[in-house]
Amino acid sequence: MATGGLGGDDDWVEIKSQRLDVAGAHDYLADATGRWGATVVFLGRVRRFTDPSHTGFFPAGVVLSGGPAVVETQVVETQVVETQVVETQVVETQVVETPALHYECYPEMAQRAIQGLLAECRQRWSLGRLVVQHRVGRLVAGEVAIVIGVSSSHRAAAYAANQYLIDEIKRRVPVWKQEIYPSGATTWVHPRPDRVQ
Repeated sequence: MATGGLGGDDDWVEIKSQRLDVAGAHDYLADATGRWGATVVFLGRVRRFTDPSHTGFFPAGVVLSGGPAVVETQVVETQVVETQVVETQVVETQVVETPALHYECYPEMAQRAIQGLLAECRQRWSLGRLVVQHRVGRLVAGEVAIVIGVSSSHRAAAYAANQYLIDEIKRRVPVWKQEIYPSGATTWVHPRPDRVQ
């Protein structure tokens, strides 16, 4: 299934079940005229391990390989004073193995929502071409689920618009994600608005 195409003179919005066209997105954002000096492309890939604190949901009864949960330790913040580490904050999170995900949506609704977000970006920043491609269907760990590309005269606007788009797509676009676990169990998850990452 593929829907979309060019949403305007400078926008490419596509939702499809086939592999996303990352090279095509780069080529589309390229500017032979030299008007746009910055291009930022974000690739969102399916992670093999998911931190349930980002969704606010830890699936009960999910059989994980290697025990009840995998503990991941991450150094969040370290202060350095005169080359000595004086304070370190360490956070331990439990992560769930998700070797595959399944995405579903109503393509026309999702495409309209994405085009609305692109219009919002154009009101906030001076932008060139914009690209949003989103996969639907079953994806395995490592596959690209979303491509977001932004071109602008300056990098600050391109970075800001790209960050805004991924955050708001996760919050507001009707694309639903089902996690698939090693045991074969599945569950639908929804991002918590305060923890979208």
